[in-house]
Parts: sequence; C-alpha cells; structure tokens
Amino acid sequence: MFYGMLHQNLRFYFMNHSKKLHVNEYQVVNYTINRLLGMVKEVSMAKEILLEENIFEHWYPSSEENNIERSLEDAIAQVKKVIKENVSEGDQDNILELVNFLEEELKETKQPRKFVIESVLTSLGNYLAIFDTKELQQLQKVIEHFLTYEK
Repeated sequence: MFYGMLHQNLRFYFMNHSKKLHVNEYQVVNYTINRLLGMVKEVSMAKEILLEENIFEHWYPSSEENNIERSLEDAIAQVKKVIKENVSEGDQDNILELVNFLEEELKETKQPRKFVIESVLTSLGNYLAIFDTKELQQLQKVIEHFLTYEK
C-alpha cells in the first residue's frame, strides 16, 4: 500500500510542481507516511485482516529452511565433485544420473519418497564403496535432516 500511495503522490506532486526548480520529495514521503500511520491505527482498532500472518512464511521462508536447502545443495555438489574426480568417464554418467534423480526427488517432489531415496543412496554407496565416502555420509545426514524438517 505504501509503495502505491507514494508512487501516486509523487506523480501528482511532480505534475503540480514541474515548473519549480527545487522540489521537496521528502515532503511527499512524510505526507504519505503520515497517511499510512492513520490507516494503520484505524485498521488496528477495527481488527480487520486482509492477509493472514503465516502467508509471509510462504513468501519468505525461514532461515532454517534456507539453511537446510543450502546444506542439501552443498552436499550434493560435493558428491558430484567426488564422482567427477574419481570415477572413469564411462561410469560417471550412470552415477551422476542417480545423483540428479536424487536431487530432483528431494527438491521437486512435495513429499519425497523415503524408500526411493534410500534405494538411490544404497546404489550410490555401492558405486562409491572403493572411495572415501565421507561426502556420501554427509549427504545421508543432510537428507535425513531434510526429510524430518517440517515445512
């Protein structure tokens, strides 16, 4: 509301004062804020609600959710790096396909299927068994946290 009010007030103010060299846009901002404060008081007294407060959680996810998603992205990137550095090019495609499938299942599905995820992790573990799989273990921990976090 503030942005819309400010935009229109500035528009009409500048149309009215276009011939003046010194224009005071701060006056328009103060005027608009004072009108908005009056609206806030009136809405508070009327106890009218247009948008529920939880809608903002959807628009601006909590920092914990962002951290979990970032951790998941980082862990997947580390596993991909290990694969690219240690697996022959012929085998890379199949293994990376598993990782990409896992990433898609976790990020794109509203309710990721645990059994499918566990199967993919087992298959990845079998492929990477000859390497130090601390990255895969980290990925498993992050996925477990990701699946248990309630959005």
